[in-house]
Order: sequence, then C-alpha cells, then structure tokens
Amino acid sequence: MSTSTIIWIVVAVVILLIAAAVIAAMMKKNKARKIEKRRTEAHGLREDAAVKSQTVRERETEAAQTEARAREVRADAEARQREAARLESAAGEHKHRATSERTEYDEQVRRADELDPDVNRSSRSETTDTATTDTATTDTTTTDTTRDPDGGTHRA
Repeated sequence: MSTSTIIWIVVAVVILLIAAAVIAAMMKKNKARKIEKRRTEAHGLREDAAVKSQTVRERETEAAQTEARAREVRADAEARQREAARLESAAGEHKHRATSERTEYDEQVRRADELDPDVNRSSRSETTDTATTDTATTDTTTTDTTRDPDGGTHRA
C-alpha cells in the first residue's frame, strides 16, 4: 500500500470520527432539549395543579360545610317531628279528657234538669251537640232568670 492510500484511509477515519462526534453531540444536545422541554411542561402542570389544589380545597371545605348544615337541619327537623308527635299525643289526651268531661257535664246537666221542677222538658233538645254549649230553657211564664256558672238557667 502506498503512502498516499494510507493517508487517505487515515483522513477518512478521522473524518468519520469527527462526523460521529458531531452526530453524538447533536444527539446529546437534542436529548437535553427534550429533557428541558419535559421539565418545563412538568413545571407548568405543577403550577396548574397548585392553582387547582386551592380550588379543590375550597370545594372540599364547601362540601363539608354543606354536609354539616344538612346534618343540623336534619337533626332540627327530627327534633321538630318528635315535638309535633309529642304535641299531637298531648292534644289527643286533652281531647279525650275534654270529651270525657263534656260527657260528664252533659250527664250532670241532664240529671239536674230532670230533678228541677222549673225546667220545661218539652222545649229542651234531646240531642247534645258537643261543639256548642248547652243552654237550658226555663219556663216561659217567668222572665226573671239567672245563669249559673255551669251554663244552666234557673229562675230567681
């Protein structure tokens, strides 16, 4: 082999090595650019997430407060429902007692009217309306009458 051939081979090898080095450097630079681009993108996503994190916390707080208020309102409604049931029960007891006392009262007035010679039985109604007060009718020949505290009418 001649010297000029060897020189050309060495020059070709050096050119190839330089080309390989340039290509390797360009690839490394390209890889570094891609990594930097990904870092920048990740940083932007983290910033967006930080903003959303605050919004998420606000929404979670709002949800917790709304749930707490719902529990309060539900507890209040349940307490009012228990109170309404208690009052309905008490009203039923009062109504039963009032009906019983009304029956006793009507019976007592009826017995008093049966015993009283001054009561005109023919003008007295036989049916008793518990929604209205009873009034005893006196003898029509006497106009001077007084009313006792129980609602009965008697001549003076």
